[in-house]
Amino acid sequence: MYLLLPILILVAVVYIRAQIIAKIMENDGIAYLKTKGYSANDILETKGLVGKSPIYSVLVEFEDEPGKKYYYVKNKNGVFQIQHPMRGKHNEELDIEKYQQGW
Repeated sequence: MYLLLPILILVAVVYIRAQIIAKIMENDGIAYLKTKGYSANDILETKGLVGKSPIYSVLVEFEDEPGKKYYYVKNKNGVFQIQHPMRGKHNEELDIEKYQQGW
């Protein structure tokens, strides 16, 4: 029992930390989209995602393209849309050098 309790506390702390960072990423993603001219009405859904550490991303679904998912990540150089093969109305060009220098 004495060994199990610290392990459970550690797991809980790691989980809660990951959820907090995912929520921060979601808020940063929304703020970034606002700088690009999008309003809350343009965005159907946002969700902070936790991947393999240290990757946190935000999923964005736009009102005019329901079902199409866009993914954004953040590093010290800013927020970047991760490209995928399916092009859509909201695709952005990725500045590879700036993106790679931010890690």
